[in-house]
Amino acid sequence: MKLTWYLNRNSIIILILGFVNTLFVLKYSVRLGTPYGLLTFLYLFGFVALLLMAQRVDIHHVKFINAMSLAIIFGGVALIELAAIYLLPQASRVGRLPALIEWISSLQVGKFPYHTSIEPSGFPFLFLFAYPFYLLGNLGYLEVLGTLLFGISILRNEKFENQSAGLQTLAFLLSPTIYYELLVRSELFFNMSLVLALIILSNAYLSEQKPDWRFAIIGILFGLVLSTRSVVGLVYAIYVAYRFRRNVRNGILFSAIVLLVFLLTLLPFVVWDPKLFFGYGPFSVQFAYLPMGVAGTFIVVSALVGWSACDLSKTVYLSGLVLFVVVAIAFLLRTSSVGIVASLFGDGFDITYFIFCTPFLLLSFTHLKNQ
Repeated sequence: MKLTWYLNRNSIIILILGFVNTLFVLKYSVRLGTPYGLLTFLYLFGFVALLLMAQRVDIHHVKFINAMSLAIIFGGVALIELAAIYLLPQASRVGRLPALIEWISSLQVGKFPYHTSIEPSGFPFLFLFAYPFYLLGNLGYLEVLGTLLFGISILRNEKFENQSAGLQTLAFLLSPTIYYELLVRSELFFNMSLVLALIILSNAYLSEQKPDWRFAIIGILFGLVLSTRSVVGLVYAIYVAYRFRRNVRNGILFSAIVLLVFLLTLLPFVVWDPKLFFGYGPFSVQFAYLPMGVAGTFIVVSALVGWSACDLSKTVYLSGLVLFVVVAIAFLLRTSSVGIVASLFGDGFDITYFIFCTPFLLLSFTHLKNQ
């Protein structure tokens, strides 16, 4: 029964990751011309076939696949990315990097940062977190940090095991979305890797029975990271419901700390100009893709899903699954109004939102020989 559960879970993960990665291969290979469109089918077949085989190969006797070697791999990838952000110009028309720059630049000169030509979609802490990198002169450092955070999440995972960690690393390296993020200087993988790393940290140090100083600090960190994108709230609903299912009272207290810190990060901008904040700010932009009623329903569903989780691994997997479904619904809603061609190949829908689920699904990938 347990093996069947992991087999089904792995199959779903491979198919979703294959679908998400193939979307990017399809969109940008078609732009290169018809012959390159064949890359879509070759990539999808290769990605799915390789991971289906890799999940069964017993490599426990391969001694060089261990925590140290995996740390070196992620460190090496981070160094390559660091070189790439200096050597490769920003590609594509994706406006995430300009949005970060314009928000921070506007704030520096005393201009309300949410009423700009690009209309930034992130909550305040996303930009404040990026500010030191802005001062260093290159916001591309965020992509490097995202890779390192994901690597740390693999190495610090409570169920770390060499074969599964090696499989997760392989799937990471085979994902074009990672390289796409670097080329266009998008921070979505970083954003979700930050959430994932925080959950791994919380699982190690947060006590659901004793509201001590670590309880408060982790709650504050959760509130700050919630102030990046609203979709983070879905992951929190799953994790908090899982973590505090045996102590609902402390779960409510923890959630209150998170929400208070989140609201405090918004307060200066609401006071500054409430009309512009609610008219052009993150709520208006982020909820343009998904009606408030649907978003509210998903919060309830996420909490119920988290309550049913039996361990952190399943919690992380369910988080990735919910994030994928949410973005898929938003994609279908937009497609119904503007058409599939405009949504996929034009500017009708930002398919980079599908990246939200990737860190969680990658970390949930488990070697079958260990079940």
